[in-house]
Amino acid sequence: MHKNLLSLFLLFVISLSSNSQPVLNYDSGHSIGVTTDAYSISGTPANLLLSGANAVWDLSAVPLTPAGSVDLVDPSSTPGFSLYSSSNLAYEQSSGLGTIYNYLIDDANELNIIGRDIGAPNGFGYADPEQLLQYPFSFGASFTDTRQRVSGTLETFNRTYDSYGTLIINGKTYTDVVRIYENTTSAIWYAVTPVISPLIIVRSSGVVYLEPTNPNGIKDIANEASVFVYQGSSKTEVHVVIRGVNDYSNVKMKIFNSLGSEVKDFYITQSRTDFQIKEQAAGVYFFTITNGTSMLKKGKFMFN
Repeated sequence: MHKNLLSLFLLFVISLSSNSQPVLNYDSGHSIGVTTDAYSISGTPANLLLSGANAVWDLSAVPLTPAGSVDLVDPSSTPGFSLYSSSNLAYEQSSGLGTIYNYLIDDANELNIIGRDIGAPNGFGYADPEQLLQYPFSFGASFTDTRQRVSGTLETFNRTYDSYGTLIINGKTYTDVVRIYENTTSAIWYAVTPVISPLIIVRSSGVVYLEPTNPNGIKDIANEASVFVYQGSSKTEVHVVIRGVNDYSNVKMKIFNSLGSEVKDFYITQSRTDFQIKEQAAGVYFFTITNGTSMLKKGKFMFN
């Protein structure tokens, strides 16, 4: 009886202490270097269905099955980077079945996934990337977007920041946890301090808990100067996102085809630029982006 009263009191105190509304900001960034132990959860615990402000997701009695690890890594160090060279973040999932990767683009406006479960038999890329987050993302806000797997059909979906609160699981308590909800088989709980990283992932294939093993001393990719070039959903449009540049007075981009011939040459005046190359054939294109005499980035992108 006393133990039950104590548990209720602790939950009440947690609820009172977590009444701020955490905001997902880009400057919190997803961070390369986060490492986690992964656990699978059987079924979908009823407690996860709680929503609204100051929710307490108490999974302390839920059985966990070790399922390997998930680490947030630099995609250039992964075997599939040549296919997803526009990514700046990868989730490396290791288990007894091997290692697979999710490839993402994290920019100042949003987080998109462009390749899911790559390395697994059911892995796939996106013709139209799937947006996971917008920045900033406040309690009660939502967005609607489209996604399309390669050789798949176009889907419209909606994601809502519908809840925040405290997660209790495996002897640990996480405060300022945010839930981003699509439906009962698609939701993610994020920790927002010290950086944004997923804690609970609900997918149609099951529920996974990712327990951080090094929450401190990790590299924030939001603070690094970087350039990302990738094809848009319109098929004829290419996006250029530049991060970490304060002066755009002399930033220039050149595009070359696979034969080395220059096909486009223009100045970039802001952090995101969209341009059309619809008159060009599908294939691999190469680019350089310079800031005066300094090379910011050179690389390639696929145009389908």
